[in-house]
Amino acid sequence: MYDPVLVLSYTSKLTARIERLFQRAGIHIEVVHGGVPSPIRPIRAIVVIPDKHTNLDLVGPALRRWNAPLFLISSAEPSADTPWLSIPPQALATDLVAEVRRHTVPPSTTSETVWTSPSMRTIRGTIDRIGPTQLPVLITGESGTGKEVIARAIHAASDRRSKRLVVVDCAAMSPTLMESELFGHLQGAFTGAATTTRGLVREAHHSTFFLDEIGELPTPVQVKLLRLLQDGSYRSVGGTTVETANLRIIAATNRDIESEVAAGQFRRDLYHRLNGARIHIPPLRERPSDIQPLFENYLAHYCRKADRPVLSLSNEVSKILNHAHWPGNVREVVNCAHFVASLSAGTEVQINDLPPSLRMRGSTPKPGFLPPSQSATPISAIRTDLPYKEAKRTWLEIFEAQYIQAILARHQGNVSAAAKDAQMDRRSIQRMVKRLESGPETEEFDE
Repeated sequence: MYDPVLVLSYTSKLTARIERLFQRAGIHIEVVHGGVPSPIRPIRAIVVIPDKHTNLDLVGPALRRWNAPLFLISSAEPSADTPWLSIPPQALATDLVAEVRRHTVPPSTTSETVWTSPSMRTIRGTIDRIGPTQLPVLITGESGTGKEVIARAIHAASDRRSKRLVVVDCAAMSPTLMESELFGHLQGAFTGAATTTRGLVREAHHSTFFLDEIGELPTPVQVKLLRLLQDGSYRSVGGTTVETANLRIIAATNRDIESEVAAGQFRRDLYHRLNGARIHIPPLRERPSDIQPLFENYLAHYCRKADRPVLSLSNEVSKILNHAHWPGNVREVVNCAHFVASLSAGTEVQINDLPPSLRMRGSTPKPGFLPPSQSATPISAIRTDLPYKEAKRTWLEIFEAQYIQAILARHQGNVSAAAKDAQMDRRSIQRMVKRLESGPETEEFDE
């Protein structure tokens, strides 16, 4: 379960509207009218609604003690050193809930229960050593192994942890707009640039900048990122003034980055700059002792979310979990736990409660072969207790997850080959994979 969002209101003008927005999103909030309360328990995020008399220079430092992301409802552009993320009142409906979700992470994703295997305990020790340093970090591993979780753990171990981690999914960004999204742009710099934008680099000032799927960066953006790593300087698109940002960069990729460097598809000098410290996350098949703790961790999360007792596992289910191949890695485990928590009827998970793609999985499917009984979403998965549209959406989500896992397993995790076989755009598969890795929000997992 998430901790609540603290809404600190100095005016009643927008408070009721913000309460309704969070209520519709299923996010628990606590409203405090005026003053700065002392941090007596964890808070997910803090939203401040100021009036014209609010002294933000006093409020900001006081709220930093909560060690939570700070959101300011204001049309004014915050200065470079501010702790706030500013959200204009006219953008509340589209931006507020989305930004709170984007800048916070479920507590269960960093639970110590997932650091079971020797290889993951070694990674935990590496994080403790490099966290307090300013070294850039390159995280590698197959899709779904939890690279963002590792990045968040590094940020939490650093002296920048009081500022929110800025996460950039390079695979989800348009290549033509990536430079302006990262480095900002001036008004009129290109067609459609109606206003000046600071960019995500400026947002990460004094914090950690996590670039997921770094291999997707176009060459011009690689050049600017190299300059940023070298001396912290950059120029906005259309700008002539050199700006600076004090940030730490963590990058991640599921590609063979050394091969891309050798092929000239990724700059060698940028690779060496990013590779200040290296963490490779092994796939689940190489650390089977992590499987059941991961599954039980997420199963408990989804059971609590569904307001039901935490389910136990039968011996037969434990054996299947621990001996199954997990081509989707942690992402697939999370999806399986969500399936079980949503559909199982008893208090103990039985074999028939598992997804059909897992029940009969005794070995890795051979390329080109996936029995229909394993790939099809069965009639038993249809939620007749839900209205038609919601039941249909739930059934399709399960099918989508199983199809993507199966097509990736067929091609040993090669996204390009899977996309070609599925007659889909490569970026569409990457977006679906990213959504599954986070859990369904993350429509479901995020709240």
